[in-house]
Amino acid sequence: MFSRFTKFIKKEKKYLDYASITPVDSRVLVVMNKLTSSLFHNPGSLYASGVKVEKMISSARVNIAKILSGKNTNTVHADEVIFTSGGTESNNIAIQGVVDKWYEDHDQKPHIIISEIEHPSIRNIVENLSKKNKITFSKIKINNDGVIDIQNLKEILSENKNTILVSVMLVNNEIGSIQPIKEIASVIRKIRENNIYPLLHTDACQAMNYLDIQFDKMGVDLLSLDGGKIYGPRSSGILYIKRKTPINPVYFGGDQEYGMRPGTENLSAIVGLEKALQIVSTEKEKETQRLFKMQQYIFSKIQKIKNVSINGSVEKEKRIVNNINICFKNKDAEFLLFKMDKLGYEVSTGTTCQNKKEESRSVSVDALRGDCGGSSLRISLGRWTTWGEVRGLVRAIDKVAK
Repeated sequence: MFSRFTKFIKKEKKYLDYASITPVDSRVLVVMNKLTSSLFHNPGSLYASGVKVEKMISSARVNIAKILSGKNTNTVHADEVIFTSGGTESNNIAIQGVVDKWYEDHDQKPHIIISEIEHPSIRNIVENLSKKNKITFSKIKINNDGVIDIQNLKEILSENKNTILVSVMLVNNEIGSIQPIKEIASVIRKIRENNIYPLLHTDACQAMNYLDIQFDKMGVDLLSLDGGKIYGPRSSGILYIKRKTPINPVYFGGDQEYGMRPGTENLSAIVGLEKALQIVSTEKEKETQRLFKMQQYIFSKIQKIKNVSINGSVEKEKRIVNNINICFKNKDAEFLLFKMDKLGYEVSTGTTCQNKKEESRSVSVDALRGDCGGSSLRISLGRWTTWGEVRGLVRAIDKVAK
């Protein structure tokens, strides 16, 4: 009798868009909820409750610096951690702040280098600065794995002696390619000699969950993180600014966050971000191994499905373990997304930041192969992805591909 009515029961959707945003971990919510109602006071206040909030923020900053330092203790200092509202704001402060500082001491128009597959929050900033005639810029080409061409970077640097900043995201948000930031830093060091420029910035928002980020070995001057990508609070993030990095604030108001990000600090978001980073650092190795097995299983099955191909590399060293990006030959990506949604699987066509645009082709896939930007789906696994969901996903892909 029951089986006759099962088709009318609403089935829970399987969330496979973790690269877009992660659910807030319940352990993070517990910490945040304790503070939201009890310690609402302004940390700039001089009375006891305000001072207590300020001390908690300072403690979170110190603890986060330790987490980011990893095994190499004290490589990140507390005063290098700036709390922001997320990756986009961190990227804006980093790029626009460096350009603004340059113009304090120079008349020559500066040059910026990015990759051709940067996130919109990098690409659009640079294009906007160029339109305003404040900078010139170049894009580094990528190879068939979605990894930047180091030789092309060297050529661009040699042709543009006024380069002040190179910004390359550590992990691409659409095709999951891992960029050789250490190698980029090495190239830059050789050019710098006794000069402070060019600086190196990386958007590491997609990397923190699964890569061992060692700041001292990476050689970056600026790094962006987003709490919404690591099971932390929405609208929370970090901009790491290495000491002595030439940068100006782009906002003005109070002197919070060492003058780099004015406005009353959000205690619950900051402490929630601290908790999220603690969980990630503790569970990273185990979770990475778990998702790698799932990813490789999906890749092995996809390779057997007609008219479906994988965008980018399948090697662990070149691709983040939770990313699957696949092309459906001659099919419309948005139509595929809706079909997957109807089958109960929530995925995306690419970066969610472009979904509301009339043309939502994947810039990264187009740069990678040129023929699949409008025919590809991004699937991103996460902390609550199960093997049952993975097996069902393969069946759903096979179904929509026909």
